[in-house]
Amino acid sequence: MTRGALVLRMVLALLACAVCATGTALLAAAAVGTARGQRLDQLILTAARHDTSALTRIVFPALNTVTVPVVVVALVVAAVVALVQRRTSMALHLIVLVAGAIATTEVLKHLVVTRSALAADIDLTPNSFPSGHTTTAGAVAVAVTLASPRQVRSVVALVGAAWTAMAGIGTVAGGWHRPSDVLGALLVVGAWTFLVLAVDAAMAIVRTARDGAGRDDDRAGAEGPAAGERPARPVLPVHRGARAAIVVLGLAAVAGLALGAVLLAGVPTPLDLTDGAAQARAYRASMLLLAGASSALVGGTLALHVPAVPRRAVPRRGDPIRVR
Repeated sequence: MTRGALVLRMVLALLACAVCATGTALLAAAAVGTARGQRLDQLILTAARHDTSALTRIVFPALNTVTVPVVVVALVVAAVVALVQRRTSMALHLIVLVAGAIATTEVLKHLVVTRSALAADIDLTPNSFPSGHTTTAGAVAVAVTLASPRQVRSVVALVGAAWTAMAGIGTVAGGWHRPSDVLGALLVVGAWTFLVLAVDAAMAIVRTARDGAGRDDDRAGAEGPAAGERPARPVLPVHRGARAAIVVLGLAAVAGLALGAVLLAGVPTPLDLTDGAAQARAYRASMLLLAGASSALVGGTLALHVPAVPRRAVPRRGDPIRVR
């Protein structure tokens, strides 16, 4: 992989991290700090309390798996798999990712974000932004995905995205959390995930410079490929098995976020918290938005993950990359 491709990955990961961090702050200000945001959350929470649909029978079992034993086992397995593949730095990065996301959520929830009722008919509860269960599920799903061998990484990513979405939706359907709490948790996980991926890309840049890999292809691009050279590789190469998962997750993200936004925009204003039709519409919109955000998180992780190149095998320009 050329140094330019690694730099592009690092820049994109840093931008994604900044977007997630900024989104967390803006969401907290809008959902917790304004009367309209609180009323919208309350509208959806009221609908969730009356939800007896098949959705609850699907998401509650997933939510019930977000427990300390399950999380510990998943993280141990992820670390062991990374170490077996001689990816020590990745194992350390995964620990930082999960610990950082969970710690950030706890600090925001208990020390930074404060909640008080800013409108009538708002349930006054202790602050619940961001959701701890969703943070844990999302961080573990990303960690296990990154640690997985390339042969099964796509399957693990799809399962992880579905598990995260169902756990997050389950906290809303069960009345544990407001939808903004879940979305905030996904943004926190995203910020830490993309920060770790940016650091991973920076370390890869240092390795390629030290090993003599990643030579600048500017001259080749200006003069054209030499005789017998292979065609240029993709700017952001990924293992071909991961491409299908990225497409599936990308489509799910676009569909969920777009359809959710359209439904939410159709909720009548000013909000009537007793309007059953408005409750149902906003509730369905929030489910789509949360599913789309979970897909975007894991899909972005797959797309910006730096493929591992064997350190002792210095690639020539145009050589295929062994993605791990």
